[in-house]
Amino acid sequence: MFKNKFKNKNNYRVFVYVALCFFIFFFIWVSGIRFNYTSSMPIGFYLIKSNSSLNIERYVVVKLPDDILLYGYKRGYLLTDNTKVIKQIIAKPGDNVILTNEEIIVNGVAFYAPTHKYDSLNRSLHIYPRGKYFNTDRYWLYGSGNKKESWDSRYYGPIEKSHIIGLAIPFLIF
Repeated sequence: MFKNKFKNKNNYRVFVYVALCFFIFFFIWVSGIRFNYTSSMPIGFYLIKSNSSLNIERYVVVKLPDDILLYGYKRGYLLTDNTKVIKQIIAKPGDNVILTNEEIIVNGVAFYAPTHKYDSLNRSLHIYPRGKYFNTDRYWLYGSGNKKESWDSRYYGPIEKSHIIGLAIPFLIF
């Protein structure tokens, strides 16, 4: 019997736990579920769906443009040079955006977004130019989980729709 091949019960238990974890991880991955581990958005599990309805306040999964992705990876903001991020859409094409050092104002609604000149390791940050962007033609992203420290559009600017992979629907948030 398979169980008899293990020298003791502890080895068998470890094997069962590892196998169970592997199957759970595999199921989560193939079912379109992603885990967000960063504080820029609520930590937890998100179901990824197609991006047919990209409205304000929706959470989305984004593959940032290559130059932004590489910058974030080299700085340690992203785990890999292919990391996808989950952010909240706060402005879409046609909206009016005012970007200041303290907030992002979209169609008259202010989002708290203080801009820092330096990151947590005291390195200077690239900051998207402050100003007025009327009738914007791209999507502006916001890290609503940690509004003060999130690396989002206040630093790298708006993104094209083609970089949005899909909607991120939270279903188990910690």
